[in-house]
Amino acid sequence: MDRANPDVQTWKKLLEQCLLQRVPASQFETFATLLRDRTMVSSEPLAQVVLRPQSSTSSVVDPLKPIYIETLVRIGLVFASDVLNVLLQRSRLNERGHEAHRVSKTNKKDDPVQWLASTELVEMVLHGLARLFVAGQRPRVHREVLGLLKVLSTWMTAVVTASSTDIMHDVTGEAYQALMDARALTEAVGLLMTAVAESPGVLKVLTKPCPKGTSFSQINTTFAMNRDLRFVVWRLS
Repeated sequence: MDRANPDVQTWKKLLEQCLLQRVPASQFETFATLLRDRTMVSSEPLAQVVLRPQSSTSSVVDPLKPIYIETLVRIGLVFASDVLNVLLQRSRLNERGHEAHRVSKTNKKDDPVQWLASTELVEMVLHGLARLFVAGQRPRVHREVLGLLKVLSTWMTAVVTASSTDIMHDVTGEAYQALMDARALTEAVGLLMTAVAESPGVLKVLTKPCPKGTSFSQINTTFAMNRDLRFVVWRLS
């Protein structure tokens, strides 16, 4: 997250005030829509603003955060693929997440760069995204679908890799924790995959003509990933 970007700081202040005042999703949507016209913040930095813990010393998940993320995705301010990318980058399921976890244990300062996404937060966000997909509210354009299927493929690899970790050779216990996270997230990831594979929004986008600037190979890859997604869902069930 760019701390020097004044627009990012504006969004951060809005989030802090909304959490403090316990602003409901409908009102948060109104504020976000107004701020969208006044600031220039891309999807991923905005996702980081919302997903980042308010304090590096607290593991408690504010239940409004997943709701706010779901709202931003629904109104198109944040792409679901960026949300999933941020969560995976900050998860114990990859090396960057391991590093954030190691630093957070030794760094007493509230460092906005090093933070770890809790399993509880990831589960809540994945369930919220699944609701949007089942309702057909997102995705709506081909770029969203392609990005979503790509990041889900990365999630599948991360979960499978963590699940097959040989914890007997992990002295620090971090691989064991990653294994526990992978098992806890398997159901949530499977649910999200099912929602994507059966999403009317995804199916509608895939039946549209190939957009300009998109190669035929990309379209074939998207269809193939959607087919593979259904197979993985079947294996997880």
